[in-house]
Order: sequence, then structure tokens, then C-alpha cells
Amino acid sequence: MATPALEDLTRCTVDDIKDCDLVLVCAAAPFNASARGGKSEEGTFVPLSVQYRPYTADNEHVRQVSLAGDLLEDGTRENRSYYGRTSQVTNEYQLDQILEAAALAKEVGIPCVVVLDIMQPMCVHEFEDQVDAIVVSMSGSTEAACRIVAGLDEPSGLLPMQMPKDMLDVEASPEDTSRDMTCYTDADGNTYDFAFGLNWSGVIDDDRVTAYKVPVLTKPEW
Repeated sequence: MATPALEDLTRCTVDDIKDCDLVLVCAAAPFNASARGGKSEEGTFVPLSVQYRPYTADNEHVRQVSLAGDLLEDGTRENRSYYGRTSQVTNEYQLDQILEAAALAKEVGIPCVVVLDIMQPMCVHEFEDQVDAIVVSMSGSTEAACRIVAGLDEPSGLLPMQMPKDMLDVEASPEDTSRDMTCYTDADGNTYDFAFGLNWSGVIDDDRVTAYKVPVLTKPEW
């Protein structure tokens, strides 16, 4: 069987989609080349990024000396800082796909919807204002996401985490506290905070939100 090459791919044109109801893009979260070890092939530590485009960790919030590190044979402690180094995200192309699809949809005058398959927070500032809707699927089925996009089922999920404003805010977040990030606010004024969700009527505000969106515990209650 022949292996398809780049030149075998055909991109849709305005004429190809002019009779479509919408453009749907399915994308995975940014994937780091060394998600567990956070190291380059040369063995140096690199930042683990939650955005698609390359991120260089050279801002004031990045530690130049790490808190943790193994004891080395000479008695010193390993420095795991990634200050000044750049992330190694392997699926940056997915952002290009989203932006190209959004531009094509805008040219035709139809909506562009992105289905994100994620299991962790990610930055959406790279594309949110270019698309019409984002559906978050946390290892759910493609069919379930498509039913929501088609209007057959009403969305009801809530974010179980915060979606950060950008990588600068990720770095500024302390390591030992939760829900302390500045969350992304979209073009419609919605803030992607813990327990945020939208249904056909707007922002969800039900018993689940009342039960779970409570102040973070910063010290033991007893």
C-alpha cells in the first residue's frame, strides 16, 4: 500500500464548502515531546507548554534555580531549571489547521467550531477569537461531540479545571496551590474558570456549580 505524501493532500476551497452549514475542526491538546521527563534529546530540561506555538521560558516568573533536583556525585544538587529554553510541542500544526479553517469559514460566511480533546488545561488565546464556538471533550466520543455541534444534544458539562490566560500566567502560578491562575476571558466575556460551562441558554448555574464552585482551601479545616 502506498504511503500518502504531503503533495497528495487536497485542501478545501471556498467553492467546496459554500453549501456547508459549518466547518468543524477536531484538535488534540498541545503535546510535548517529553511530557514526563521534560527533557530535550540532549538531556537539558525544557518547559512543558500548554500552547501550540513555541514558548520560550525567559520571563520573570521562571525559576533560574529549581526547587527540586537529585543529589549529584559531587555533592551538589541538580538544577532542573528550564530558564531561557523553548518548548517542544509536536502538534503545532493543529493550530495552523484551526486558523486556516476559521479563515475559510469566515470567507464563506459560515461558523467554525473547534472540538478540543483534552485531559489538562490548555491555552486557547491563540485561536479563540477566530472561531465561533469551542466544544471541550475530555476523552469523550466523537459522536457525542458531533451531536452537540449538530444541535441534537444540549451541552451540560462544566470545566473541572481552570483554563489559563497564557503561559506567562501559568509560570506565575505557585506550585502548591490550586485554582490560583488568571483564567482566559473570551470574546463574549466568558471566563474559563473551574466549573464554567455553557448550554443553549447561556452560562450554566445549577446545583453542581453551587456545590463545587466554592473558595479554595488553603489550610486544614481542623
